[in-house]
Amino acid sequence: MTLQTKEEKEYNERIKNSLEEQYIIDPETGAKLTLEQAESGVWDENQVEYFSETDYEKILVNEEKNAELAIDFYRRNKNYIKTKFDDSEIEILENTLTLSKYDEWDYSNCLANENRTKIFFVPSVRIAKLNYRESQIMYWIKIQNIYGHYYLYEVNKAERILINSTEKESVFYNNYYCKTLKKSHNLTNLKFILNKISELKGFEFEIINDNLFIKSTCLVCKLDIDNAEELINKFANSGLLQ
Repeated sequence: MTLQTKEEKEYNERIKNSLEEQYIIDPETGAKLTLEQAESGVWDENQVEYFSETDYEKILVNEEKNAELAIDFYRRNKNYIKTKFDDSEIEILENTLTLSKYDEWDYSNCLANENRTKIFFVPSVRIAKLNYRESQIMYWIKIQNIYGHYYLYEVNKAERILINSTEKESVFYNNYYCKTLKKSHNLTNLKFILNKISELKGFEFEIINDNLFIKSTCLVCKLDIDNAEELINKFANSGLLQ
């Protein structure tokens, strides 16, 4: 007999419930589809029902419900369109420290604004030895060019002491350690961004020239989206976005 994980049991329960009600949930849009529509991949977006809050109450556990409601913030926003990354964009993402530290990652719910200077997506990240897989949120924002490469992640007191003892030029912004891979000459904009970043908790950040990557460190939720949106708006109001 094969034992199921908690996540597998919950997934099978959702599938069972959706089949009993004779629909399948499209993970990208939240549309309720017949088996025929799901298999063909073709349906009229204006003529199908969408997963509602009542549906969430019926078949989703609280964390999953919050995750789906959070993603709907972008799904139903007319300023964003569903998209996919092309090969060159995937290569950039694969070379980030933010994602390359995982054994595996893929993504879903990728939505971008009209000029593609802001992309929201949900990476599913995996660490094999910990049997860890989680769906988080991530943003790819185009900023004024920093001409540098920096990676920031939260550390506790013990980690801070260890970094200070091993790194000659360790730099911290509140609870974030700032790892410098390529120094910037645009220090005014860089320091403004780093100071604003350090006001948040529960994220990791990477700056590569004119790209800012923002990723949560736990399961996607609306609070993280609200906090990330607030941060991005601060950058926009300061003229730092493209």
